[in-house]
Amino acid sequence: MKNCNTHLLSLLTCAVGGRAVSPDILSQMSDEDIREIYDSAKKHDLAHLVGVALETAEPGDKNRYKPFVTEEIKAMYRYEWLTGEYKKICAVLEQHEIPYIPLKGSVIRALYREPWHRTSSDIDILIPEERMENTLAIFENEHSYTRTDATLQDISLTAPNGVHFELHFDGGEKYVDCSEIWADARPANPGSYQHVLSAEMLLLTHIAHMAKHFVNGGCGLRPFLDLWLMKEKLPYDAEKLSRMLDSHQLTDFGNVMFGIVAVWFDHKTPTETEKITQDYIFSGGVYGNLYNSISVTRSRQNIFIYVVQRIFPPRSSLLASYPVLKRHPWQLPLCWVRRWIRLIREGKLKQIQVEYNINRRLDAGQLNHTDDLLTQLGLTK
Repeated sequence: MKNCNTHLLSLLTCAVGGRAVSPDILSQMSDEDIREIYDSAKKHDLAHLVGVALETAEPGDKNRYKPFVTEEIKAMYRYEWLTGEYKKICAVLEQHEIPYIPLKGSVIRALYREPWHRTSSDIDILIPEERMENTLAIFENEHSYTRTDATLQDISLTAPNGVHFELHFDGGEKYVDCSEIWADARPANPGSYQHVLSAEMLLLTHIAHMAKHFVNGGCGLRPFLDLWLMKEKLPYDAEKLSRMLDSHQLTDFGNVMFGIVAVWFDHKTPTETEKITQDYIFSGGVYGNLYNSISVTRSRQNIFIYVVQRIFPPRSSLLASYPVLKRHPWQLPLCWVRRWIRLIREGKLKQIQVEYNINRRLDAGQLNHTDDLLTQLGLTK
């Protein structure tokens, strides 16, 4: 692992764990190291946490750490901005008696020393699928939200103040069925429509979400900080979680994720698989990168099939963008044409060129390496 990444993990450990920064770490960091740490932390949306660690560590030249302090201020603002809208959303759901489960950052930030330490780009809430249309009508017609995107698991909305809100009607995870999540959920308080999940289900869905992002290019560093805090602070039954991971074919992946947490934050010696996996993680950003995503896809199919499916996507992958295909599958060719026109209008031709260039650079050795990693993680099924 690069020195700057080692230093970054040490600083994140201090910030999240409330530990003092070792003077030895600071003495080893040159101005160039500081710049590299900032670039890497910024890529993973964690520069503000490095600022938390550095701000009180050295009374020397504060200008050296000024970019990190700026990110702290931004993180505080983002937290207040999202939290204000989150409270409004919850109030609307309670008013209309719509059961809901807050997801991801809305729940996990309570485990951090300060809630603004855990940044998020949006608000994620799960509701029953049968209440989706009614809920959308309420937010769009009564509260001036704007629908911006849709997938097979969620619909994205933008609040009048610009906050991004994802309304999930499916767990959004390949490995955990939505019915399991609702079966586990319990009301947060008597008479409340907000529901909470057990510690074991929180950990299972978190690991499943990491796996989903992992096969799409990587999951960044933040989920590992989340997993570390969940492991340390949630009162969960380890044997029950192990059975749940096994029944969802996530045992191998979960073991490696917990292993990397122990390597990064508890000084465990990494296995060979953990070494390879952490290199894959550091190569991406918050949600990985396009190179890793294409490598994963190409490790499972040849270039011809990849290109054909990018030009002529299967009906299943277009259902969210073109709901008409649910009732009229025969319109698939028309939807292909509409998609091509949209890509051109939105200026996506440059991204297509980038994808083409990445595919040209990938060789058999790289693809076999990616396939081997996915096999070791149990993500090839």
